[in-house]
Amino acid sequence: MSKSKYKFLILIFTALMAQVQIAQSEEPLFNAIDALVGVHGRDAILHTERAINHVKLAVKAGEAGRNNSLLVHSRAALADIKTANRDNDDNPHAKEAISHLTKAIVEGRKSHNSKALAHAREALSHLESAIH
Repeated sequence: MSKSKYKFLILIFTALMAQVQIAQSEEPLFNAIDALVGVHGRDAILHTERAINHVKLAVKAGEAGRNNSLLVHSRAALADIKTANRDNDDNPHAKEAISHLTKAIVEGRKSHNSKALAHAREALSHLESAIH
């Protein structure tokens, strides 16, 4: 058996054993996610997905010229992605997303809508890569 297959089997076995210790959710999907990544992993995924939704709204707002809305959604996305990565900050895409969201907020405060929009778009690209 190859090393990668062996590692995969160990991962599956560990996940199944960990499921016994993890608080059970009413949702079967959450139970499966909890077994593979743990409760914090599930929370990180949910916060990252929320950040993606906020950045999409920020981009739409920026395209419509609504700078205040772009700022509100960029701040919300930044808070969510920071929460998602509070215990595990080794994802380079998440780090880049945080950097671009911070820049989007700075540019948005200066009413530089086009620059803020560019940073929001770049943050969205990195967030989508971070979750896959």
